[in-house]
Amino acid sequence: MVETEREAALAAGLEAAIAGGHIAPWFQPVMCPGGVEMLSAEALPRWDDPARGVVPAGVFIGAAIRHGLLARISGILLDTSCANFAGWRARGIAPPCVSVNFTGAELRSKLSVDQIKWAMEAHGMAPDQLAIEISETVLTEPGWEESLATIRSLRDLGIPFWLDDFGAGPGDPAVISRVDFALAKVDRGIVGRLDEDPAMVARLAALVAQAQAGGMKIIAKGVETRGQIETLVKLGCDGQQGFAIARPMAQDAFAEWLDLNTWSGEVAQAG
Repeated sequence: MVETEREAALAAGLEAAIAGGHIAPWFQPVMCPGGVEMLSAEALPRWDDPARGVVPAGVFIGAAIRHGLLARISGILLDTSCANFAGWRARGIAPPCVSVNFTGAELRSKLSVDQIKWAMEAHGMAPDQLAIEISETVLTEPGWEESLATIRSLRDLGIPFWLDDFGAGPGDPAVISRVDFALAKVDRGIVGRLDEDPAMVARLAALVAQAQAGGMKIIAKGVETRGQIETLVKLGCDGQQGFAIARPMAQDAFAEWLDLNTWSGEVAQAG
């Protein structure tokens, strides 16, 4: 099958999945350095395809963008994540917040502010219980001024913004300062090399210093080893996310994980 046929088949399957309710968030916890307190849960889009099995976002998000399907996927992800959070809260097992990712194209949409407000109001969420993650590229790509206007509207509502993939781009303080980020998440490409590359340890130390100077908490993504955790704690990272903590989980599995690991607002050490 030629590439264009594969792309068409992927887009058709994705559209059917959206219509059939086969797109849903999976959740991955973010933990404090000691592994006791849960800081947040990130919502990650997954496609439950009868033929392919569970398809991660990296396989289909590009096609969703190219075929104009991303807004529908984001709407599903946002509403379902807020609904799940409301369910966790009712059972007394909710983390402080749930985070969702937005692209510049989504932020430039005139519907994004109303869509986010509606989802939060529909499920009784306070503004600080939903965090929005964006990458640095959102603040530099064409139309970034429109994205920034949307970000400021949402920030005025009290919704926190988190800088995703910190360290993957230039990390220009002048660009990053366009948004009052509450938190930065270090790119997994840096974290994954901490055990064998001293230059990455130095790079992470510089990112921690930059984040702290900018008033941001700093979280490391893609944490997979005990050695990485020890380095992160030593350098003063505020939290960790990755397979060493817990893998992304489907909605029911994550609720069970919260039930098993949560008491009195705290989460037990995973594993």
